[in-house]
Amino acid sequence: MHAMQLRVCLVVLAAFAAGVRGQGDAAGVSASVTRDEMYLGEEIVYQVTVDGAASAERPEVTAPDGLDIRFMTVQRSESSSTSFAGGRRTVRSTVTMHFQYRIRAERPGTFVIPPATIEIDGLPHVTQSVPLRVVTPPESATARLVVELERDRIYVGETVPLRVVWRIQNQIERLSFDESRLPASFDVVPGRQADAAAGRQQIEFTFRDERVVGTVARRIIGGEEFVELTFELLLTPREPGAFELGPIRVIFNERTSSFRVRRTMSEAEPIGVDVAEPPADGRPAGYAGLIGQYGLSAQATPTDVNVGDPIELEVTVFGDEPMRGVQDGPDLDSVPGFGDRFRVDPDGWSRQPATGTGTRVFRTTVRAKSADVDAIPAIALPHFRPDAGAYEVAQSEPIPLSVRATREVTAADAIRSGPIGAPGERSALVPAGSGIWAPQRGAALLRADGFDPFRAAREPAWIAALAGMPSAYAVAALLAWRRRGRDPDAERVRRAYARACRELSRAGPGAAARRYVADVAGLVPEAVTSADVARLRVDGALAERLAAVIGADERGRFGAGRSETAASEVRRVLELAERQRRATA
Repeated sequence: MHAMQLRVCLVVLAAFAAGVRGQGDAAGVSASVTRDEMYLGEEIVYQVTVDGAASAERPEVTAPDGLDIRFMTVQRSESSSTSFAGGRRTVRSTVTMHFQYRIRAERPGTFVIPPATIEIDGLPHVTQSVPLRVVTPPESATARLVVELERDRIYVGETVPLRVVWRIQNQIERLSFDESRLPASFDVVPGRQADAAAGRQQIEFTFRDERVVGTVARRIIGGEEFVELTFELLLTPREPGAFELGPIRVIFNERTSSFRVRRTMSEAEPIGVDVAEPPADGRPAGYAGLIGQYGLSAQATPTDVNVGDPIELEVTVFGDEPMRGVQDGPDLDSVPGFGDRFRVDPDGWSRQPATGTGTRVFRTTVRAKSADVDAIPAIALPHFRPDAGAYEVAQSEPIPLSVRATREVTAADAIRSGPIGAPGERSALVPAGSGIWAPQRGAALLRADGFDPFRAAREPAWIAALAGMPSAYAVAALLAWRRRGRDPDAERVRRAYARACRELSRAGPGAAARRYVADVAGLVPEAVTSADVARLRVDGALAERLAAVIGADERGRFGAGRSETAASEVRRVLELAERQRRATA
């Protein structure tokens, strides 16, 4: 009896569950592709469909080796249906979600896209697997693709042009060079963009996701007319070995008649190439791996300076694009004696905007260490010439300089004692000669000879001296005032702050800071750098703030991006610097 009741309960529950499923929104998932066969070089859509769920997470899709599957978008739709049963009206709503992915094949073959997993209401749901066949389009009989390389032996780091020529007779659409094969150890960039000469037009397309601009012209070859597309790729190998360039392949739609279009392709024969390291024999000092043909020029401003004044040194490197390896200026440490004669800006070279293709401009600051320096020596740029198979050294011309000696009094010149620093070198003491100002010696030093102010006040000499002191002070003040008017250096320092404030309103924070440093330190404002702030007698924190203002302005002047300090902040820095200068004057 109990067994019979249990079976009845199970049947009722099953019926109830079936009824719930019939009236509810039970979710279902499936996967599909727009076509189960595709050509290499084209794209199709893989789609995961979810029925009966108001929301769902994006499915986890695994791409088999040889296929590239990338998510594109999700589309959501809702439909409703009405039914009547037992005199009752029932409205059913269904939500459908379509997760769409782009499929691109990397090689021909037969593939199986594994089941995708999607989570709905916390429970995983799995689609079926999807088969896909990728085939190579037939080769066109009316188009021909040719690639050309100057040499079959090149060097690591050398950039060589690969010329691609494609001749077509029929009208073409949707061309793609994405299935071309080049070694992974080669860097590939678009080559020189040819100008549209007479009878030629420019066309833009992609080569393996790189934007390429080619030229198109009409040709007659063997009595047949072709449309010729020509473009160039620049290849740079990163490691030695034997490699194969290609096949270079273009897949396209070819219109064979007014009503017929077919997917087809053209393919060039691969090219074998040997890549070698530059030879070790004959390698010049300072060689840093630069390969190609290069030239170098240099200029400096100013050339008439004092010892320690900043000299702006600029070098220009000339060569064929893309000029790989020319990322910084020449190594000045490799120039014989350069470090002994010049102090170089510790920040090194800064790259400047180029004036045209095939040039790189770099700038730095150097300072002569002594008045014996008469020139900036020739700067060398070693490089390897692959066409000649030999090393060469490009050199700039020496730049004559006129350097004047200066004398700076530093803390090392002071006679000191105690733990602050080592005592300075003292001159020997010698006895003074006889005279009214000669110091007393011997027993005379022990004799009591005190000063009696009452007795001195009755002596005519002391009375005259005391009476004349106010007049002497007045005369001294007058002389000092007149001397200040005749001393242009002192007058320039005194007016430094006022002149800097006027410069702040007229030309901005950087110009104001340079003007103040120049007036106080006796420099030319245009030649002042952030390193010259050290000439001012201000504390370290304030010096850093002032140097930062000048440094920000220098970066903006030379193309490295402007980060200008607020005018109010600069005015405050100048005010503090002036206070400290006056306190220590």
